[in-house]
Amino acid sequence: MPHAFIGSRFATIGNSKIVPNETPKKEIEEIVGRQHHGDVLHFLDHLTSGRDVFVTEDNDFLSKRTTLEERFKTKIRTTEELVAMMNGE
Repeated sequence: MPHAFIGSRFATIGNSKIVPNETPKKEIEEIVGRQHHGDVLHFLDHLTSGRDVFVTEDNDFLSKRTTLEERFKTKIRTTEELVAMMNGE
């Protein structure tokens, strides 16, 4: 059964999201940390939208980059790394 997922303890009900059980939400929580609700929601949106690169300066993601990239077959880059990648570096 789907459940409501609120991005942070400061979020309002209007900012909640219905998350089906088929999403990798629980796996993301295990890697990033359950206490990082907003981060989990943000990365989940990235995965479900089918994007290729998740751009962030957030160390919660960068410190777990290898695990997240391998598990979810995506790329995690800083803004600087994305610019270099787009310039063929």
